[in-house]
Amino acid sequence: VASIELSKFRTERFNLARQDVLISALASLAGLDPSELQVSGLENSGNPDSPLVVQVVLTPTQAGANLTALKEAVITGITSGNLGSELATSGMPGVETSVGVVELGTGNLPEPIADGGLPDDVPHVSVGLTIDGESVETFDAAKQDLLKVALGDLLGLDPADLEFVLIVEPTIDGDKIRVEVRGYPPQGGSGDDLTDVAKKIEELGENPLDEYDLPFDAKLDGPPEVVWGVVTTIGLSAGDVEGFNLTKQETLIESLAALLGLEASELEVTGAENSGDADMPLVVQVIIVPSDKTKDLGALQDLLESKVGSGDLSSELADRGTIVDTTLESSELGTSATLPEPIADGGIADDAQHVSARLNVTGESVESFDAAKQDLLKDAVAELLGMQPEDLEVVMLWEPVIGGDTLVVEIRGFPTNNVTLGDVYEKIEELDEEDAFENTTLPFVPEFDGPPTVVWGVVASIELSQFSAEEFNLTRQEQLIDALARLVGLDPSELQVSGLENSGNP
Repeated sequence: VASIELSKFRTERFNLARQDVLISALASLAGLDPSELQVSGLENSGNPDSPLVVQVVLTPTQAGANLTALKEAVITGITSGNLGSELATSGMPGVETSVGVVELGTGNLPEPIADGGLPDDVPHVSVGLTIDGESVETFDAAKQDLLKVALGDLLGLDPADLEFVLIVEPTIDGDKIRVEVRGYPPQGGSGDDLTDVAKKIEELGENPLDEYDLPFDAKLDGPPEVVWGVVTTIGLSAGDVEGFNLTKQETLIESLAALLGLEASELEVTGAENSGDADMPLVVQVIIVPSDKTKDLGALQDLLESKVGSGDLSSELADRGTIVDTTLESSELGTSATLPEPIADGGIADDAQHVSARLNVTGESVESFDAAKQDLLKDAVAELLGMQPEDLEVVMLWEPVIGGDTLVVEIRGFPTNNVTLGDVYEKIEELDEEDAFENTTLPFVPEFDGPPTVVWGVVASIELSQFSAEEFNLTRQEQLIDALARLVGLDPSELQVSGLENSGNP
C-alpha cells in the first residue's frame, strides 16, 4: 500500500483519467500490469507543496511475488524522480511526487493520513460518511457536488463552504467508500456561524440524508463534529479529586485565562482524576473554547504548551495562593460535543485488586459535584456492594458532553474488614443496575453505567519459538500452565490459557 504525495490537484479534480495515468506510470516502474494496481484513497493534505495524497494498493497476481522488493522498487521509483518523469511523458507534466507511506498491506487498508488532512487548527465542522455502491474511481466531482448540496442544506451552510478532504476504500474490491467532508464557514453571516451549525447537528434525526434524492446510498458515520476549541489535561503536584473544589477550579481557570489572553468564561473544567502518580497525583481536564471563532487554535496550543512548560502557570497559581507544580499531560483540538476521557484507565491503583464502578449522575457538573455529594454517593454505593464507605475512593469526574447535564463518576473500592472481592462479586451479581438507587434519598440522580467490575487478575501474552496454534494442543497448554504456575508461586488451577495466535514471526 503506497501513499503518494503530488504537487498538484485536489480530490475533486483528480478524476478517473488522471488516476489511470498515475496507475500506468507506477505499474511501469514496478514491473506490474496496470490491472494489478488500484487507487484506493484520495485526500487533500493541507500542505501547499503537496496538496493531494493518493493511496494506491499494488496486488501482484504472480504467486510468490517478493513484496519487500516491490516495496523498495516503489520507493526508489518515487524518490528518484522517475515517477514524475513517467507522468510527464503520459500527459501529466509538472507534477512532482514524494513518498508518504509505503508499507506491506492487506485487504483492509488504513486511512492514508490520520486526521483527514487539512486545517485541523481552524474552527470547522467535520462530517464522516459511508457510501455504498461507490469506489474512489466512480465517486466523481458531480456526485461530490450533489452530496455537498445535501449536507449544506442539513447544516445550514453554503455548499461552496464544504470540501471533501478524504475519500478512501476501507476494503479493496469492496463496494463502499468512506468520505470526510469539512466545512469552513465564512464569518459574519448568522446562518454560517458554527454556533448555528452545532444547533443544526443537535436537531438531526436518524439517517437524515434519506430525504434527499441522491443517486447513491450515503449514511452518516455519526453526528457531525464541530471543532472549535482545545482540550487539555494538566497535571498538578498536589491535591485529589475530592478536594478539587469550586474555589480551586476557579483559581486554575483564572490563571490559565490570564496567561492565554482569554476571558475566564472561555475555559471550563470538564474532568478531574487521581492519576496514581506520586509526582502529579491530580490530573485536570480543561476545554478552551474561544468566543472568537476565527482564533488560530494551533497558535493557542503552542502558547498553552509554552506557558505550562516554562513554569508560568505554576507562578500564576502561586500569585493567587496555590503552590503547585504543573505539567502539560496532553493538548488536542476539541469539539463542542464528546470529549475523550482524560486518562485511559481511570488512574489510581490499577495494579491492586479492586472493584471499579462507573456511574452517570444527572444534573451535576465537575464544578457542582463537591466533596459532600461525593461522600453521599460513596455511602450509597458502599451499601450496595457490602463495603465500608471509607474503602471507596472517587478517582474520576468527567463531563462527556460540554454544556450537557450528565457527569460521569468513577469510584474504586479496596475492601477491608474481612470483606473480600469474592463477597463484592456476589453482591454485584445480585445487583439490579436500573433500580439500584430507587430507595435512596440522594439530592441527585445516579445510575450505574454498566455493572461494577472486579479487577483481580493479570493477563499475559507469551511468545513461543515453536508450534502453531493448531499444534499447541491441550497437553502442551497444560505443560505451559504448570511451568508458569511454579514460577509465580500459584496453583495451576489459578491460571488459564485464554487465547492462541499465529504471529507470522518466524
